Amino acid sequence: MEGPNQLYEKSRDRVQKYFCDKDCKKETVIESFDDMYRKSRFITLFLIPIILSIIIQLFLGKFLWNNVVSKLFSGTKKMNSVYQFLGLIIFFQLLGLSSC
Repeated sequence: MEGPNQLYEKSRDRVQKYFCDKDCKKETVIESFDDMYRKSRFITLFLIPIILSIIIQLFLGKFLWNNVVSKLFSGTKKMNSVYQFLGLIIFFQLLGLSSC
């Protein structure tokens, strides 16, 4: 069984193998912020469409509820805000009636 010092040396050698330049000494490591930029760009490009689709679904759902459901079913009232529709979506998801 390897001790903590051997594990440390192995992990340090692996890190230096991937992050050092050609004339790498034990203490020289190249730092790169390019990967951070790619990750933040990916997160931005991933989150913006999701947030926009949720906003569109909320307003479209409120519109359809007020103009279709409230006229078809006499027991329903019109929604005052999109938060009520958001609560309805969360309620259906908790019941397992959602397709998402």
